Amino acid sequence: MEKENSTLSLPKIPKDAYYEDYVAALLNAGGYYIERNIHKNSDGLDLLEIDVVATRFSKNGKEQTIVEIKSGGWGISDIFKVNGWLNYLSLKKAAFIVQEAKSRTNIDIIREAADKLNVTLIENKKIENGKLDDQEIIKELGLNIGKHQRAIINSLRYSYNLERIMLQLIIENSKDNERYKNLPKVINYFRNVVDESFFENNPIRRLIFLSNLYVENRNIAAITDHEIYDKDFKEDEEYSTFTNYFSLFFPKEMKFNPVDVAQYSATLNRLYVIKAIVDYSLLQPEDNNLYQKTLDELLKSSLFRNISEGIDWVKQQKNYTLYPYFWQIFIFVFGGFFLLDKKKEEYEYLSNLTGIPIDEIDTALEFWEKLFPIKKGWLHTVSNESNIYELKMIPAPVRGIGVNFRLHLYASENMKTIEERFDNIKNILTGLYTYDNIVGWNNQTYELLRRDNLLHSTQKVAFGDSKFERRQKEVYTYIQTQKYDDIKSLEEFMETKNKKTIGIPGYIAQRGEKYDIYLIKSDVKNDKLPFVQVIKDSGLNVNKINYFFILGTDETKEKGDDAIWFMTKVKAANLAKFADVISEFDKIKNN
Repeated sequence: MEKENSTLSLPKIPKDAYYEDYVAALLNAGGYYIERNIHKNSDGLDLLEIDVVATRFSKNGKEQTIVEIKSGGWGISDIFKVNGWLNYLSLKKAAFIVQEAKSRTNIDIIREAADKLNVTLIENKKIENGKLDDQEIIKELGLNIGKHQRAIINSLRYSYNLERIMLQLIIENSKDNERYKNLPKVINYFRNVVDESFFENNPIRRLIFLSNLYVENRNIAAITDHEIYDKDFKEDEEYSTFTNYFSLFFPKEMKFNPVDVAQYSATLNRLYVIKAIVDYSLLQPEDNNLYQKTLDELLKSSLFRNISEGIDWVKQQKNYTLYPYFWQIFIFVFGGFFLLDKKKEEYEYLSNLTGIPIDEIDTALEFWEKLFPIKKGWLHTVSNESNIYELKMIPAPVRGIGVNFRLHLYASENMKTIEERFDNIKNILTGLYTYDNIVGWNNQTYELLRRDNLLHSTQKVAFGDSKFERRQKEVYTYIQTQKYDDIKSLEEFMETKNKKTIGIPGYIAQRGEKYDIYLIKSDVKNDKLPFVQVIKDSGLNVNKINYFFILGTDETKEKGDDAIWFMTKVKAANLAKFADVISEFDKIKNN
């Protein structure tokens, strides 16, 4: 099987959601259990959005920190906003992490105000080598950054990006295929797990909420599978098995499958149940209110037996408070599997990373089995000819994150190319189908991540001097000659609307009451051009948009072979130099 992923690269100086991913991954890799992108809505109104809630578990309890993350466009009002969240959520600690300070004087004044409001202001400065200096984040939040940590951070960043892509794709699929009634249910299920459960303040009520969600949606992936792929699908039937288990979890065809999102949501649900159990268990010794204890016991008795018994069982384990973090890393870095040819090394590394002693890892894995029992169990060796020990029913794209992590984990320093790393891991593995299985998982992950333009880069040129980045600078220079009244980057403009960008750089230029929009794509594909989405998110009246250009850049060509799209009409051009781009813009404007 051919492997794919050689053209993907994470941005070194990320912006917007990508910067939130970067900081969240740094915290996650440094020892914090992470909850991300938590929304509070009321009657369709978005009341708040929390970037990250970071929880550090220890034998003595836990410490939670709200983390707000800004790559630009921030001010002192954001500090007061975060302080308001602390009060609303009855939490004590917050961090405000920024990539850029407008001025040294301003940041010193804001830092003083932040200290008084229990918010730690942290600068994540750019340094000369085209990277971010993370030392202040590491110091202020006490991160444990060790060997192979960069590979872990990158794996987590890809995981977060993968989640965002899968959600966007299932939303699009739901709109395009209204006959599939289960797709909106999957979207709602995910939001309930991530958003609604967070605002259940009482730990036992949160556990009940998550447990009920799990029971109500225990077959959501199988039902979604049958609705899409079973021509004899019946809406009133409670399907519990998949139409083709092997093709779903060991795919050969590279494509997006909505069933993966349903299974992803169910996996998150189980992880959140584990955290809720540990949260509840930690709070009990501190609660001296007899009425509250009585109420908790009453509520506990309403849980189905395996969850209730799991609460009692887990308290008897030495390091149970580390289980939520252990499971988060095992799933979203290791992909929920072990390579049996490297089992000893992988147990050692997972132990060093999560704090669970090697001889207790199997006990930590057993907890999943006790909480969510299924026939033949969750953990097994794939087959006699595939030496993979896996947690069943982890979506294939998530598995691919674990594959990519192994490529870096087992590579020597002189292995620079992806081909060398694949060859290396192929030589490590035994079993007739082991290598084919991990390549299939890798390809499925690549198939989704490649849809993000900002993950595409060339390895042939230095950072900051790619054809794509030169186009961005040249477009901006051109715009400066056009005597606009105001020019904002797409990122800055969207921040004024409390919207996130779509992952494509660009500019919005204003002259009088009219606007011109310029976007720069890192490819020349004529699929799903974001005209409508940008207009909608920007809040601009379409009648006030004078020109809307999208410049496509073909990174595989040193010169030429670019394209321009003008509104919904494609204008292809062989743009060997930027003078041709200007000429093409002018032709479009004059026609």
